[in-house]
Amino acid sequence: MGDREADIYELLVQAQQHREQGVALLVRSQYNRTLAKPKPGQEEQEEEEAQMWSRLAQSEPAGSHTLQLPRSQGQKARGEVTLSVRFERVTIAVPKHKAKYLKMDTVVEASIVELREENAPKGKGICWRLLTTLEVDSLEGAIQLAGWYAKRWQIEEFHRILKTGCRVEERQMRQLERLKPMMVLDMLVASRIMGMSAAARQRPESPATDWLDEDEVNALEAYVNHGKKRAKNAPPMTLGEAVRNIGRLGGHLGRKGDGHPGAQTLWIGLNKLDLITEVWRRLNPQPTYG
Repeated sequence: MGDREADIYELLVQAQQHREQGVALLVRSQYNRTLAKPKPGQEEQEEEEAQMWSRLAQSEPAGSHTLQLPRSQGQKARGEVTLSVRFERVTIAVPKHKAKYLKMDTVVEASIVELREENAPKGKGICWRLLTTLEVDSLEGAIQLAGWYAKRWQIEEFHRILKTGCRVEERQMRQLERLKPMMVLDMLVASRIMGMSAAARQRPESPATDWLDEDEVNALEAYVNHGKKRAKNAPPMTLGEAVRNIGRLGGHLGRKGDGHPGAQTLWIGLNKLDLITEVWRRLNPQPTYG
């Protein structure tokens, strides 16, 4: 799965060639590709070369779908939008320059899916054109692809945490067998951050101990309250409260329009919380017996 930069003819060909091994490609369509002309006897020949997007625009919507759009960088989340859904099975012709100079001759059997926001404010309408080597023959199948593509932002965020937070690319290990255990630990850290962030949005009133151990919660409370203990009758710290405080440790200002702290901010905040928790443990040693 990829964004517009992955709309590459050679990738489509490779995915088609390895279809029997379970390989498939789903990308955001960047090019209005030319369709292959039908063979004589199959359909009437078209006078002009047909274009993929134009063919799709001529079809009637198969239905509609409501989608929760994530927040883009520098923009507020738009929430739920209703999109009309179209899909077509197409045969993509070999690009002319690749046929001429590289002697390529493989056409690609693909599906094109369009999700368009109708009657949207000028310049703000959503239009996704998704190109896939999978066969899409129903509204449900088209919606499923849209759901997969909507998770691309989560996948990108996961890898961004690995690269900029855990800094996996800076590891000095040269042997794969030594790198693998460290990668597993880094992936656990990234998964924890993303899971905790999502849970705080969906269930902010759940206990902070669902994602933090008791020492971390106690240390966070002591730091936030400048060493003062939480009142006996006060409810325990919620997950939403904990994430806001961890976000502040990471530099999130927490103003009304700032939204939730991002994954990178939480990574920085959790690193600081680790140090705070270690100090708290040394100042509050647990009694030992035996």
